[in-house]
Amino acid sequence: MKLYVSFDMEGLAGIVSWKQVDEKDRRYAKDLVRTQMEWLLEAIKSSSLNEKVEEIAVADSHASGENIPYDISALDDRVYLISGMLRPFYMMPEMSSEYDRIVFFGYHAGAGALHGIMDHTYSGTAIHSIRLNGVLMNEATLNLGYAWNVYGVPLALVFGDAVLEKELKERLEGEYVHVVTKWGLSRHGAKMKPFNVLKEELKEGIHRALTMDRTELARLPMEKPLELLVEFNSSAFADVVCTIPGIERVDGRSVRFVHDDYKVVFESIMAMAYAVGGFLRYS
Repeated sequence: MKLYVSFDMEGLAGIVSWKQVDEKDRRYAKDLVRTQMEWLLEAIKSSSLNEKVEEIAVADSHASGENIPYDISALDDRVYLISGMLRPFYMMPEMSSEYDRIVFFGYHAGAGALHGIMDHTYSGTAIHSIRLNGVLMNEATLNLGYAWNVYGVPLALVFGDAVLEKELKERLEGEYVHVVTKWGLSRHGAKMKPFNVLKEELKEGIHRALTMDRTELARLPMEKPLELLVEFNSSAFADVVCTIPGIERVDGRSVRFVHDDYKVVFESIMAMAYAVGGFLRYS
């Protein structure tokens, strides 16, 4: 069995603000990252299926992908850490049909979610909303859509906030474990689950996630053609992304892209985000 872990930070316990995750000196957040990643690895090791786990791929997928220290792999020789940017398929690099199931670790609610802690979808600066075939998407659904529709890999466990749990229950098919880390009170306020309680719940959740029948796990099938509709926070951002071939302007702030290949659609989202990021950097 090969596990794929896609890691983000905003859904971790203890995190409520951009200052915690974006500053160069973020020792507090780094401690939270290491501690909660250690919980995950300990939980896998204590599972009855531990000996069947051959590989644990960990994609550091927050911001520039430089949040998880390399020496985390010293805790388990099966850990293959993916770090850095720019890289193909952003939050899901190196995904393939060889992986048995996915863990979304530290994930958060999508842009515009009520009481979603630090809510955004890929780019809080640029993107107001993303819809795929008319359905409002967040990072978890977009990433699972890629894994499932391209490689047939399902989702087994989510470690993230309570608003994300509500969003996923409404959209996913199949079963998965959601370990709630915190409850949002506002965009930057939360009630945190107690440290030891959360650690134990993650352990129990991983044990269940590893033993669940793969054919029953969560998936997100999408019909072709795939119609991507992205609404930006500014009409200037839509101006920028319309320089990318195949992008069609819908209105002042929105663009449309249609394709049969989920990989192409998935990468087009990041191409848009990078294009706006470059525009902001040099404008």
